[in-house]
Parts: sequence; structure tokens; C-alpha cells
Amino acid sequence: MTLYYRDLVCLACLILGAVSSANAYRPVVVMHGILSSYDYMTDMVQFIQKAHPGTEVLNVNAYNYAKSVLPMWDQVNGVQAKIQSFVKSAPDGVHMICYSQGGLICRGILESFPTNIHTFVSLSSPQAGQYGVTEYLKYLFPNCTKEHLYLVFYTDAGQHISVGGYWNGLLLFPNL
Repeated sequence: MTLYYRDLVCLACLILGAVSSANAYRPVVVMHGILSSYDYMTDMVQFIQKAHPGTEVLNVNAYNYAKSVLPMWDQVNGVQAKIQSFVKSAPDGVHMICYSQGGLICRGILESFPTNIHTFVSLSSPQAGQYGVTEYLKYLFPNCTKEHLYLVFYTDAGQHISVGGYWNGLLLFPNL
């Protein structure tokens, strides 16, 4: 686990501790980011359970690895279906900790479905969209630069790749 990721885990747990009651902890939903899986969030789950013994944690096992590039709204609907019964079983609400693209999926759930989410923590999520070539984009499109990726993402086919749904290359079009 990198120092940066560990810092994010600590911050999330501090936030949860600040908003939780002293006698009982709300259940927690944890969602991973793009091109990873629920395994990537295991350290977070263990940290939560160590800091807050007895806390129920649902580490969402959906849209792992290559499936994480499926269209965003498919993922929003699929994850919502997976967490629905867990969330409904907590009358006082649940906390949601969602990393990277997982934060966008969780935000889509919050904005589209009635939920009893008490606290939403979005860790390193591109809430305003993404523009730039990160490591995972180099993996998916090894020969493209950010100046050329809009040619992929702003097409019908590109909109069926999760990143295409939140790509924000408007800097290329200053007159829009």
C-alpha cells in the first residue's frame, strides 16, 4: 500500500469516526476504482474493522478489472442492485467510501436512487471529469496522448468505455 493510499484510508476512517455514534457504528460500503477489484480495498476494510470493531463492511465485488471499463451507467445500476439490500438493512443509514472511478459510480447511485446513505466519502475521484493521461489510460491506449483521446472518447463507441463518460477535454474547445 502506498503512502498516498494509506493517507486516504486514514482520512476516510477519521471522517467516519467523527460522524459515527460512540456506541454503534454505521455499516460501510466500500467501492474500488477502475482496472482494479474488491481485493484492492481489502486493506481499507481491515483498517475500518480494526479501528471500529464490529462494523459491517460490504466490499463491493462487481465490475472488477476489465469489466470496470463498461459504460458508467451500467455500473451505477449494477452496483446499486448489489448494495440495495445491505443499505436497506441499516435504518440509520450507511457510510460509503468510494475510490477513484468508484466515487463516480457511488455518486451516480446517490443522485439516481433513493438511498439512506449517511456519509459519502469520495477518495481521489474525478468528480469534475478527467483530462490527462494517467497510468491506466497508458495501459488502455498506449499510443495516445490526451490531445488525441477525445477522438476516441467523443464517439459513439468511446461512450461505451467508462472513461469516455467522464472525459472532460473541453480545454481543446475553448469556444464552447
